[in-house]
Amino acid sequence: MKAAKAMKAVGVKKESKVEIEEVPKASIMKAMPKDVKEGNPAPVHYGGGVVYTDQKGEKFRALRVRGDRYTECAKSWKSGKIKAWKACIQAIDDHHKPIVKDEKKKKNNKGN
Repeated sequence: MKAAKAMKAVGVKKESKVEIEEVPKASIMKAMPKDVKEGNPAPVHYGGGVVYTDQKGEKFRALRVRGDRYTECAKSWKSGKIKAWKACIQAIDDHHKPIVKDEKKKKNNKGN
């Protein structure tokens, strides 16, 4: 029993939680990652989503919902890096904006 406790004490490490810092909407354009020599820059967390940089593939990959790879939106830098960045940010914004019902459609349907 003492050996089991000793093994647990040596092999078990507490998980450290990493604090995710979201970039506010006002400074999202300044948060566009710069090129790095090796690897890829750190991901940018914004509006409930996250934007990854793929330098080798020359594109940004946005997950509209952080952690859900099925909400991915990838934009190539071929049309310009800033344009691709804006498109990824817009995809996150569009995904998280509230759905507003069109009042005009309701009025037109009542009249028919």
